[in-house]
Amino acid sequence: MKKKGTIIFIIMFLAMLVANYFQYQLSPIAGRVMENLNLSQTQFSSVFSAPMIPAIVLSIIAGILSDRFGIKKVCGTAIVIAAIGLCYRPFAYNYETFLVSMILAGIGTAFLNVNVAKIMGRYYEPEKTGTMVGMVMMGSAIGMTLATSITAAFPSVKTALLVAAAGEVVITVLWFLFMDGDRGNTETESGPQKVSLTDSISIVLKCRHIWVLGVCMMCILGCNTAMGGFVPMALQSRGVSEAAAGFVITGMMVGNLIGTFLGPRLIATSKNKKIIIMALGILSAVTAAFSWMLPAAAAFVGLLLCGFGMGSLLPVFMSMPIQLKEIGPTYAGTAGGVTSTLELLGAVIIPTYIITPVAGANYTLFFLLTGSCMVIMAVCAFLLPND
Repeated sequence: MKKKGTIIFIIMFLAMLVANYFQYQLSPIAGRVMENLNLSQTQFSSVFSAPMIPAIVLSIIAGILSDRFGIKKVCGTAIVIAAIGLCYRPFAYNYETFLVSMILAGIGTAFLNVNVAKIMGRYYEPEKTGTMVGMVMMGSAIGMTLATSITAAFPSVKTALLVAAAGEVVITVLWFLFMDGDRGNTETESGPQKVSLTDSISIVLKCRHIWVLGVCMMCILGCNTAMGGFVPMALQSRGVSEAAAGFVITGMMVGNLIGTFLGPRLIATSKNKKIIIMALGILSAVTAAFSWMLPAAAAFVGLLLCGFGMGSLLPVFMSMPIQLKEIGPTYAGTAGGVTSTLELLGAVIIPTYIITPVAGANYTLFFLLTGSCMVIMAVCAFLLPND
């Protein structure tokens, strides 16, 4: 079981790496992509964010289908669709075809994100699930880093896009070769349990802790998105150069990466998990609110701590539904769909429709509101079970 768990971890790590690589590789070659396809800035923005559309629309459906028909079949189908989209993408010839290919590619990402805790929970003990989810999510951060650092070196846009397509094809082959079928495969799971769609939805939506987790994740991603989008502009408004501001914001990415690896371990070994979770939330709140005011070097450190707090918490929250008695492995997919939907809605609604309209160009108020998201998260975390 340990050997098989390691194999599945490697596949999931690589899958999350490719899932983020294919999207963020567009950033350094944006000019060439826009020129080749005759895209406006608005059109480029829409194709860049297109992989999020399936995540917002299909997350709950993805969880329900996975609980009902099994992870291998459902997620495998989504990965095949993603591979088709990425294989077609290098040959897209206008805005519409490129947009469709990006949406198709995002389907695989959406289904894997919803089920990552359910998948790792099949191969590892409950107390280790959060740690393993965090390590899988490191693949996302590494994928983004690779995409932004090496893509510009490719001789053509088509070559760069073909590399991502090849990666997704490899993931597809590995998935069907090594992922277990629809059977119980842990010491606590005796066999497959067929559940009705009505029962899945009803049980998950009645679970108070799922809604609390969803709000916590919504606040984290809302804060993370607001910070990533506005810290560079706030720093530049203080006279920091564009290059220096870009370097400072990488502190949050580095902190996220460290947090996804160390944070779940720290929380898992703590006697009072809620206290550590709340402390990390307050740490992120304070650093989110005030880091932009500091000199560049100090701001980098502050953002690193902010990223560490958020990066530590997200994989722990993602792994919690499977550990709840009323959810368990049986309804973990549906629960993951609900929390993922709330999480992604937070990324869209909080920065765009709450913080920005209220704060406007007042960066002091903007980041105070951003930090308050993590305060709300810390308060909500108090309502979660300690074990």
